[in-house]
Amino acid sequence: MATNRGSAAAADTGAKRLGVMLAIVDFPMLSTAFRSVIDQERDMRVVGEVTGRDTVVEQARALNPDVIVLECESVGGLGCGMYDSIEAIRSACPETKIIALDCRCTSEQFSVALQAGASGFLTREAQDNDVVGALRSV
Repeated sequence: MATNRGSAAAADTGAKRLGVMLAIVDFPMLSTAFRSVIDQERDMRVVGEVTGRDTVVEQARALNPDVIVLECESVGGLGCGMYDSIEAIRSACPETKIIALDCRCTSEQFSVALQAGASGFLTREAQDNDVVGALRSV
């Protein structure tokens, strides 16, 4: 049976709400802001927040979110470790969509994220409606 994840009416009919896992480790206030935006939507819910990079895949398996908002991770300050993180998540949870979050560690991170298998990309300047739109569109 298919569910209508993109409709606020889905929450009213008892249908499954879009489950979002936040993997924003380096900027806890940003994670708090994302949670606040998502919690205002009747058809979405935060199913978990990752507090350490080493547990992202494990938590994704355990929580089975529909979407993960994944912060780019810097690797030794020399670039972005986003590619490896996205590939690991995609391998462990192929049905889970990933929205990569800009971290400004490289100018090519949008392309890197999509090549690795991300379904979407957000910059840190995203507004509330951008976040909600991205979650619903993936």
